[in-house]
Amino acid sequence: QDYPGKLRLGLAQARWELVQDAPRQDYERLNAADRLASALQECALDNDAALPLFQEVLEISREMDGNDDVNTLVSMNNLASLHQKIGNYDAALPLFQEALETQQRIVGKNSSDTLRTMSNLAMLYLRTGEFDKALPLASESLQLREEVLGADHVDTLESLHNMGLLRWHMA
Repeated sequence: QDYPGKLRLGLAQARWELVQDAPRQDYERLNAADRLASALQECALDNDAALPLFQEVLEISREMDGNDDVNTLVSMNNLASLHQKIGNYDAALPLFQEALETQQRIVGKNSSDTLRTMSNLAMLYLRTGEFDKALPLASESLQLREEVLGADHVDTLESLHNMGLLRWHMA
């Protein structure tokens, strides 16, 4: 773990300690739980500790803001991504599907959040060997990211990489 990662994790843990006893639906507590879950996953590589926090954040976000709220959709994508990362594809799939359908309806197809979810769902289908479902999503994600973000944007390059992975697996 590098110094910035240790610092990020330490700050997230300190912030969580300050607010963890606040009411469950306190926005500061919710944000601190989300930040700690992200730091645990990304900096400490502690998916087991991150999972219940991401689950709680999504549950509370649904209660407080509803299923169509942008923050709820980001929380849904975060939890689905962690499930995908740990190989729990059955749990990830409905979360990605719900997030993508709702994001397309609420913020549109060209939103960076929508495009991230589309790309994530395509990669989930790749991992499960459902290439017929992965290919159209990966293609659309790449095309829209090129149009919206430009060919040199890091997200567009990620989609290009994902298309290469998909084509390689399909060969």
